Amino acid sequence: MILAGEGNSDAAVTVTGFAVGAAICHNFGLASSAKGPTVNGMIAVVAGFVILVVIGLLNRERK
Repeated sequence: MILAGEGNSDAAVTVTGFAVGAAICHNFGLASSAKGPTVNGMIAVVAGFVILVVIGLLNRERK
């Protein structure tokens, strides 16, 4: 946040992304609580892992 205050636009976009991401997680019930992770959050994590594996497999070099 200090860099964003100094005029670094990349830092400002990063901080804005953190805030927007947190808002989305709370609105869709993806954020954890004191009781532990939510079911929606666990599903989102697994879906994210699957998407990353697919992207990794599609972008590997072919012989």
